[in-house]
Amino acid sequence: MLSYIKNSIQLIFSWNVCKIFTSFSLLLLIQSGCNPESVELKKYFRIGSGETQGVYYLAAQAIAQLVEKTSKDRAQVDIKASTGSVENINGLSKRRVQFAFAQSDRVYQAYHGEGYWRHRPQNKLRFVCSFHNEALTLIARDDSRIDSLGDLINKKVSLGDKNSSTQVNAVEVLEAVNLQADVDFDRVYFSSNDLFKELQNGNVDALFYMAGHPNELCAEISKLPQGVHMVPISGINELIEEKPYYFPVEISASYYPRMKGPKKIPSVGVRCVLLSSTEVEDELVYELLETLFKNIPGLQRKHPAFQNLEPENMVKGAVIPVHPGAEQYYKNQGYL
Repeated sequence: MLSYIKNSIQLIFSWNVCKIFTSFSLLLLIQSGCNPESVELKKYFRIGSGETQGVYYLAAQAIAQLVEKTSKDRAQVDIKASTGSVENINGLSKRRVQFAFAQSDRVYQAYHGEGYWRHRPQNKLRFVCSFHNEALTLIARDDSRIDSLGDLINKKVSLGDKNSSTQVNAVEVLEAVNLQADVDFDRVYFSSNDLFKELQNGNVDALFYMAGHPNELCAEISKLPQGVHMVPISGINELIEEKPYYFPVEISASYYPRMKGPKKIPSVGVRCVLLSSTEVEDELVYELLETLFKNIPGLQRKHPAFQNLEPENMVKGAVIPVHPGAEQYYKNQGYL
C-alpha cells in the first residue's frame, strides 16, 4: 500500500512539473513573438500602432487584415494600441513588438540618441517602409487675428501634450522664427479631447497638431461656432535644410469645408514610417513588404491619407539604416 501511494505521489509530481515546464515554454514563445500553437507552420507578430481613433491604428489594422487574408501559413497579427512614436520605438527596443509606426523625426532622434533618447541611441532600429505624410498643422480662432507665426505673440497657444511629437515639432518651428514659449506667448496645456471646448471658451487662441490629413480632430474643431482657420507655416527654409527628416508640404483645406482661407496651406511635414529591428528575421520583413506592395490599392481604399501610397514613395524617408529583409526586397524589385 505504501509503495502504491509513493508511486502515485511521484506520478502527480512529475505531471505537475511537466505542466509547469509546458506553460513556461509557451510563455517564452509568446514573449519572443512566436505563436505557441504551431511555431513552424504559423507566424505571429505584433505591430505598435497609436491611439485607437488615429491613422496609425487604422494603418496597423489594414496591414493585419491584409496579412491574415493573404498569408499561406495562417499568420496572425496583433495590434498594440499606444500613445504613438515614443512608446512604439521603446516597444521595439524591448522586443514587445516586431513592427511599429513612428514619425521620421522621432526615428532619427532615437537612432542617434537625441531628444527623448539623449545619450541612449537605439541603434537596433531599422527602416521598413514609409506610409503617409504628416503635417504640422496650426489652427486659430477667426477672432484671434492670427494669420502667421509672428501673430502668435501675446496669444494663448497649445503646443500639444508634454513630451509629445507635436510639442517637439512646434518648438523647433517656433525657434526657427525666434519665438519662445512662455516668453513671446502663453503656452497652455489641454488634452486633445478638451481642445474643442477650450477653443470655444476662449482659453486657447491657436493650437499646433502634427497629423496626417484628413484628421478627425481637425474635422471636429472646424465645426467651432466662432469659426477657425489654418495658419500658414512659412519662413523656416533653414530648418528644413538643417533637419534631414523635415520637408515642405501643403495641407488641403478642402478636407475641412467649414474652415475659411486658401485651399492649400503651406507647412512642414515628416513621414510616418514602419519600423522593425535587427532582431526581427529578414524573411518576415521581406514577406510583409511583399504582401503590402502587392496590395497597395487595397490600402489606398482604407483611408484618404493613404491615397498617395505608391512604391516609389514608400521607399523614401529612410533616415536610419534599412532592414536587410527590406533592402533585399527593394533590390529584387528594382527600387534600389
